[in-house]
Amino acid sequence: MSRIEKRSFVSRSLGRRDDGQGQHTQHQGEFNTLIQQKKTQILRVWLNCTMPFVVRSVRLLGVVTSLLSVGVVACAQETLQSMPRYDRYQRVAREMGSTYKSGAVAFSWDKSSGFGTFTDKEGKLIRFDAKDGKLSPTEAAATAEAGARPARRRGGGAPQRGRQNDQAASKDDWLAFAKDRNVFVKPKGVEEPIQITKDGSAEKRIKYGTASWVYGEELGVSDAMWWSPDGQYLAFYRFDESEVKDFFLAMNQTQVQTALDQEPYPKAGAPNPKVNLLVYNRNTKQLTTINCGPADGIGHYVYDVRWSPKGDELLFNRTNRKQNEIDVCSVDPQSSK
Repeated sequence: MSRIEKRSFVSRSLGRRDDGQGQHTQHQGEFNTLIQQKKTQILRVWLNCTMPFVVRSVRLLGVVTSLLSVGVVACAQETLQSMPRYDRYQRVAREMGSTYKSGAVAFSWDKSSGFGTFTDKEGKLIRFDAKDGKLSPTEAAATAEAGARPARRRGGGAPQRGRQNDQAASKDDWLAFAKDRNVFVKPKGVEEPIQITKDGSAEKRIKYGTASWVYGEELGVSDAMWWSPDGQYLAFYRFDESEVKDFFLAMNQTQVQTALDQEPYPKAGAPNPKVNLLVYNRNTKQLTTINCGPADGIGHYVYDVRWSPKGDELLFNRTNRKQNEIDVCSVDPQSSK
């Protein structure tokens, strides 16, 4: 065989061998792809079968952890109550709020007049003029000289717990204040205040211009007198606590000498104080009584007292003793209807 024939034979042999190896490699790649697809399908089936069980297990673990946490907290609380001098801890915890005074003040803003008022630490109303930035005392500064009871305030501006502000100033600086269970008004520039109620007394257990303890404690009532927007009318509370029994509290227990506080406080099932609203017309000097009670006359609460924007209606909320029903009421201050 010549050299040329040998080379041709070798080339044809190598060509056939190369073609077989390429076909084998192609088949091997297709097989690997098929195997990978089958693995993916098997994994999906396994996840679909096991995932719900995993989710339920995680949820169950969360519930068990929560129950264990509640049990630990309850056990800790019971342990705290059984520790020595726990009664002293309770007493001190109740008195912590009165161990300091905040520097915050209660500020109210009148957009129409451009004036703001706030109460300083001495219980006096101070006016702020936004035009010139000046501060000036209002007529409320004269209440102490007139013999008014100083305001019992907490936090530099708000009244103490269960109490109400005992004075209110109108837009044009007429001052209304409570003194000796009655209400007085003091026109601007007048030295002698005008007494507009006279039957308030500790003996009769009747009071004006303030509220019963439950109003400040449960309903958040911090005011007991309200001037109409134009300053013509003054609305205020009247309470008859003659059927309410007293509750006695020992005060100032962290001091050398304690004091006894006496509060009319209705226990469950005992009579509630009788409440009404009165409206004083400073132009006509007339005093109108607003009957706030429901038709059945059963004990109720009157709160969230406010004037309509025009001052032609007195608005208030009325709720039953269970506080599961509420009436939103409006009254004409002239006709009391």
